Amino acid sequence: MNLTQVSSIARKTIATVTITVILYSIGYFSAPYVTEFYYSIRPRKEKPVIIYGKLPPIKFNSLPTNSSEPEYILNTKDLKLPRITPELVSVYKVKKPVPSFSSGKNAQIKATALSLPEDQRVSELKGNLYKWLDPPYSRELNINISTNTLDYLLKVANNRSLYFPSPSLSTTAEADAKGILSTLGFLRDQLYQNNLKSKITYGKVVNGRILETQTPIDYMAAKVDFSRTIYKVPIYGPSYDDGLLQVVVGSLPATEDKNKAYLKYIKIKAHEWSIETDTFGRYPPISLNEAWKRVSSNQGAFAKVKLKNSSSFETYRTVTLSKVFIQDITIGYYDSEEVQDYMQPVYIFQGNFLTSGNESGDVVIYYPAVSESYIAR
Repeated sequence: MNLTQVSSIARKTIATVTITVILYSIGYFSAPYVTEFYYSIRPRKEKPVIIYGKLPPIKFNSLPTNSSEPEYILNTKDLKLPRITPELVSVYKVKKPVPSFSSGKNAQIKATALSLPEDQRVSELKGNLYKWLDPPYSRELNINISTNTLDYLLKVANNRSLYFPSPSLSTTAEADAKGILSTLGFLRDQLYQNNLKSKITYGKVVNGRILETQTPIDYMAAKVDFSRTIYKVPIYGPSYDDGLLQVVVGSLPATEDKNKAYLKYIKIKAHEWSIETDTFGRYPPISLNEAWKRVSSNQGAFAKVKLKNSSSFETYRTVTLSKVFIQDITIGYYDSEEVQDYMQPVYIFQGNFLTSGNESGDVVIYYPAVSESYIAR
C-alpha cells in the first residue's frame, strides 16, 4: 500500500466520521422539536386514571312530561353535532358532611337568625331533621343536621300585602342573598368563594303569585341563584336554572317594622357540598354521537321544560311535548340536592320545544358523559 492509497483511505475515514458527527448532532438537537411537531399533529393519547373504580349511576331528578316519546330534531347552526367529545373526562370526589355534637345547636342559631324562636320548633331535638313553623306569617324552616342542608319558605299567597314595588331590588338583592347565606353558614366551599356565579330573576306579586317581570318599577321579588365552576367548567343542579344555593328576596315597604326585616326572605334553599379538586379521576367518555342517540330515544333527563311566559317562581307544570329542537350542546358537571359520592360530567342539550297544543318553550336535557363501561350496574 503506497502513500497515495493511505491518504485516500484517511480522507474517506475523516469524511465519514465528520458526516456521522454532523448527522448525530443534528438529530440530537433537533429531536425534541421533531417530536413536538409530530405530537402537535398527532397528540399523545392520555391514559385513563380510574382511581375510583366503577362509578355509581347519576341519580337525575328528571322533570316529568306527559309525552311517551316526542320527536327529537337536531337544529344546530350547521345541523351537525359539535366536535366536543373529549379524550377523557375528569371525575371529582364529593366531601361528605361530617355531623358534630354542635350540629343541633348550630341549627337553633340558624333558626334564630331567621327570627324563629325555640317555641316555634315543632320537631324533637333527638332526630336529624329540625323543623320550625311560624303560623302568623305561614313560614316553615327545615334543617337536616346530618347533611347540613336548609330549606326555608314563606308562603306569599298568605302574605300578599307584605311586598311593594321597588326598582332598588336590582342593586340590593344579590347582596341581601349573599348576606343571609353567609349568616346561615353557607358559601364556604372554595369553588363558591373563588368561582361564584349569580343569576337574578325578577318578579311581581299578583293575587298571591309571583310572576316574572322585566320592568324595574314592578320589581317586588328577586330570585337569586348561585352556582360555581370547576376549572372553568360550569356545575349545574337538577334544575338547570336553579342554583343549589338560592334566595328569593322580597321588597318590604320603608315603613315596615325594622324588627320584621326577616320577612323579606321569601325562600332560601341551601344544599352545599364541598368538592375535592386536588385529586380526581380521568375516565373515558361516551361519544357525543352515542349520547345523542340515547337522548333522541327519550333516555335523557329533563332539567328544564319552561313554557313561554311561565314563571320560574312557581312550581313546574307538566306539559305534553310534541317536538324537541336541540340547538346547542355543551359539557358541564351535575350537582345534586342530595349528597353524591362523586361529581360526574354530563352532556347538556339545550333548545326549545313544541307541545301537542302548539305551545312553545325552552328545554334542557342532561345525559351522563362517562362511558357506560365505567358505570356500576
